[in-house]
Amino acid sequence: MKVRNVQLRFIRQWKKRLEFPLEAQLEGTDVKVPYYFIGDEAFALADTLIKPFSGIHPKGSFQRIFNYRLSRARRVVENVFGIASATFRVLRQPMLLEPNKAELVIMAVAHLHNSVVVYTHQMAHSTKKLKVN
Repeated sequence: MKVRNVQLRFIRQWKKRLEFPLEAQLEGTDVKVPYYFIGDEAFALADTLIKPFSGIHPKGSFQRIFNYRLSRARRVVENVFGIASATFRVLRQPMLLEPNKAELVIMAVAHLHNSVVVYTHQMAHSTKKLKVN
């Protein structure tokens, strides 16, 4: 039970620190949807955390479809982390840093990763234009 309380406190602290948005309108609709963290069965349920339904559910049921889509979203996050850790070796092992310094490292890695992705995308499009002309 103690671990779950720590998880809940961690999620609440990050929600406040990240200035977690309340909700956003889905593009092309009038529907407003809140933002959430995604997790697995190990996390305690919180108001800003989505986790899969436990148990086995029949094909086509809401719970099974929801679990499948949540699994796909988690896979995307895990793939991004895999790509980032292949580039930035600091992510391959536990960080022996104070939490505020570890946070700075993670934010730097995120910004550098996003810059590399944008630069690579721009270079790919500019080389296509050069070959056409």
